[in-house]
Formats: sequence, C-alpha cells, structure tokens
Amino acid sequence: MNKYIVFLFVFLVACISKQYKSDTYTLIPTDNYYICNLDNDTRVPLNNLYLLEQDSLEYLTFSNPGTRSILIYNIPSGRLEKKLTFPIEGSNGIGGALYGYLIRDFNHIYIPSINRSVIYETDTTGVIRDVYDFTKTSDGILTVPAYYTNHDNKQLYFIGDTLYIPQMLNRSIGEKSWIENSPTFIAMDTLNKEIVASGMLYPHEKINSDNYGLYIADLTYSSVCVDNNIVYSFAFEDNLYKQNLHTGKIDLYMAKSRFISEIELVKLSLNSEETAKKNCEMASYGNILYDRYRKVYYRFVFPKTSLGKEDNYIEILQSGRKEFSIMILDQEFNLLGEVLFPPFTYLPQICFINKDGLYISVNHFKRKDYSDDILRFQLIKLQELK
Repeated sequence: MNKYIVFLFVFLVACISKQYKSDTYTLIPTDNYYICNLDNDTRVPLNNLYLLEQDSLEYLTFSNPGTRSILIYNIPSGRLEKKLTFPIEGSNGIGGALYGYLIRDFNHIYIPSINRSVIYETDTTGVIRDVYDFTKTSDGILTVPAYYTNHDNKQLYFIGDTLYIPQMLNRSIGEKSWIENSPTFIAMDTLNKEIVASGMLYPHEKINSDNYGLYIADLTYSSVCVDNNIVYSFAFEDNLYKQNLHTGKIDLYMAKSRFISEIELVKLSLNSEETAKKNCEMASYGNILYDRYRKVYYRFVFPKTSLGKEDNYIEILQSGRKEFSIMILDQEFNLLGEVLFPPFTYLPQICFINKDGLYISVNHFKRKDYSDDILRFQLIKLQELK
C-alpha cells in the first residue's frame, strides 16, 4: 500500500472524535477505498449520486448537470458501464441541467425538469417514452418543479404505482401562509394521474411566512423511505419526523446531536460574501440515510464552526462545509453513538451504503491528495463497542 495512504489512514482514525460512555456503536475509517476514473468531460460530482442494484450487480450512478449526463459505473469492476446524455430541446430534450433523478432499473429512469413540473421517463437508450405532468394537484394547487440535490438528499420514491415527488417551499399557495401550508411531497398515481399533497408540511416554528426574509432560512430537508414510511431530517429541527404513507400518521422523535447545543437563527447580510460565510459556519442538520444491512439510520450533523477570511466560502459550502458528525440511530431513533469527523476531509453529501458499509467521498478540494480525474470513496465501518 502507498505510504501516504497508510499515513492518511492512521491520521484519520486518530482524528475521529472521542467515544462517550453511553455509546454502543461507533464508525471507524478503514484502509479500503473505491475508485472511479472520470473522463475529461465529467466533473467530480458534488450534487447527485445514487446506488443502483440490478441483476445481482451494484452500480454507482451520478449526474453531470452541465452536460445533462447520467454516468453508470459497475462497482465490482470500477469501469464506466453506460453514459446517457440528453439534449435541451427536441423530442428527447429535458429542457435544462440534470440534477436529481431516479433509476428503478435500466428500463425505467425518471428525470425531473428543473424548469417545469414534469418528469421524463426514459431508459438506457435515452429516448423519452413518457412525460408525467404534475403542474397542479387534483384540488387545484399549483406545484413547483422537482429540483433536488444530494446537499439535502430529497428523492423521488415509487411505492406501487404511486410516485412521490419532493417539493420545495411553494410561494404560489398564498402570500400570508405559503410556508405554513407548503407540502414536502406530492403523490401522483401514475395510472389515473390523480395528484394529491402528501399531508406532511414544512415545520414553521422558527421560520415562517412573516420572518422568512430576515434570516438565512435553511428550511431544506433530507428524506429516506423505509417500509412505506418517509423519515424527514430538517436542517433547523432537532426532531425527526416519520410519515406513514398508508395511514398518513406523522410521528415525531427527538434526535438531538451532542455537537449542537442550540439551533440559532442567523440574520441575512447585505453582503453576499458574509452570507456565504455565515451559511458555512452555522449549526444545522444534514442528510439522513438508512443502512438496511445493519438496520440503523445515519444522521449527518454540521456543528457551529468558524472560517478564516482567506477561505473560499462558496467552494466550502459546495463541498459539504468544514466538518460534520454522524449520529447512529436505531430503528426507533434512539442514539447509539455519534462520531465527529476531521475537517476538510470528506464530502458528506456524496456517499453510498452497500453490504460492506458506508462509503464517503474523499474528494475534498482542500486535501493534498485531491484529484479531479478520479472519484474516490473511503469505507467507514459500523462497529459495536464492547
């Protein structure tokens, strides 16, 4: 093994935060890496990356927004299996950049437009076979396009013939209550085309329609679908929410990070540079993932931190902030452990889970071994404490 990699592995293990007596599990960096070689047209993905399983094989898929491409890598071999590129216009055009998408299998690929409330259905030929228009719900509410990225990890979900489509805050609902009445998802029956709001609304205890313009209003959420339930992690909420898609029941669970004493509202600055700096430094919650192999949830956390005047705040924000922790939660959202990771080392939004464990991208631009020619992940193992 390369001596630098050995040194880096020892250094990363040493930088992992101390364990607490109450912890029963922890996360340990290993010396196992997964590497994808990128062609000259492909940038290191900062936005959307998903795992696909088909025919007993695993594939890593991610989008290249500017070229409107989806790249599909065969995980066992590490080679590029397929590359789909879509035009802007024409019968197979998708109208703009390509961010979030859903690959159910190679015959069913769903690409939301970032400009219109439509979703294009295609396959690995790149031919648009169908268009799902969700412009308006059945009771007349105008929707918003399904633009999403791994920075807040919203996704499309199919359960049976129903397609669950993520929604950002919706100003068309009404000037006085648009935040309070914005749904997190809409549900579209793809057979009869009935469209309804999902019943889960954005929490508005801290940020509401009256004070929205005064603060850095990070009302984004991450979600994961497990056993016909959608679990939500909101950026400004210690609590997690679980919505049963059959009954509509919504349960609330306290899941406070030990590295966040309080979620503080941060006032907007007239200076865009200062706002970007505050965005990087403020405490908030990030993505939630489910590890079906080990039956635990991982909730990413961004503690309050500080940056220097010389830092590139936009680049740091795109690369997953300065540092983060990961909460390990059981299926009832009890805390099993929480691990703080070293600063400027990983891209917390670019990761995947398979039978080996949690793989997190180490393509942070501040690392000495950074390269934009490869996409590299380090295996992080869940370990029970004895």
